[in-house]
Amino acid sequence: MRMIIQLLKQNKLLNMMLIATSIIFGSLLLILTININQTNVEVGVTDNFKGKNLYQISDNLYNEKEKEFFTNPNSIKILNDFSKQLNTVPAFKYYNGVAQPIDIANFEGDPIFDAYYESGGNQPARKIGDKSYRFIKSVQLNQTVFDLNQVQFSQGEAFKEDAYVFSANKDTIPIILGSDYNGVYKVGDSLDILYYWKPFIGVVVGILEPSQKVLKVGSEPELLLNRYMILPMLQFEQSPPKMDGIFLKALLLSKVNGKIVTELTPIQVRNTLEDIGDKAGFHDFAVIGASGIAIDSIISFTEINRNLLMVFSLVLFATVIILFVVITI
Repeated sequence: MRMIIQLLKQNKLLNMMLIATSIIFGSLLLILTININQTNVEVGVTDNFKGKNLYQISDNLYNEKEKEFFTNPNSIKILNDFSKQLNTVPAFKYYNGVAQPIDIANFEGDPIFDAYYESGGNQPARKIGDKSYRFIKSVQLNQTVFDLNQVQFSQGEAFKEDAYVFSANKDTIPIILGSDYNGVYKVGDSLDILYYWKPFIGVVVGILEPSQKVLKVGSEPELLLNRYMILPMLQFEQSPPKMDGIFLKALLLSKVNGKIVTELTPIQVRNTLEDIGDKAGFHDFAVIGASGIAIDSIISFTEINRNLLMVFSLVLFATVIILFVVITI
């Protein structure tokens, strides 16, 4: 050992090369470890969908048909009963996520958070009363979406069970922020929001790790959440209260247009939904067999990515060992 120390003292170049090699190896190993951990999470997510069939429920309430439906004094109760029963079927998971922007008063973030930033269709701030509102990216998710996608947090916590329950006497709603909101808002901050034009006080309860995704929410096979505000998909324990405005109608329509993740066949799913429709008195919907090609591609790509990272890690480790041996000879 004394001879090695003496050798290092005498050969400064060797010493510097060893230090540089160690730093580079350590940095690359850290990056690889982070990537492998994230890939393992993504593999776990795709395992939740592997071998499953995916179906989309789509209501048929358009234009005059929608107006006619809501002339029924029981229309709100019918939609609520239908959506509640969708969450009680043991044979499938009701996967309900909606990409619906929300208005934020006196928003402090950059234009990248605007609802239509990527498409170049940003809207100017709107003055409502004494507040200036901007239309901001948002998704509303039920607990199944969080569970199946294994969403990871860097700060704060996930929605608690009672966060999903709407109360007419409560004007607050919890918010989870994507990772790009770090430095803009923090856990505990309050925001004035309009959700389907209903005012709420949004309270930040958590911030996500970078690169968190959810599958099949919105028009894309997977949605990156970095720039999104996430609200709970609200539900009603009792019959929904009478309310002015579009809030109840819009919320309930979004709740009945979710997806079903299951091993059931199309006929079994259709029969199950027909039974639910009979009980709720709602049949204005279609069941669409959503294409599994996009999800299958994501599953395959994720597994290949993990295998490549493992191979690269082994090659990197072997290369560093060889370099270390060559340098010290």
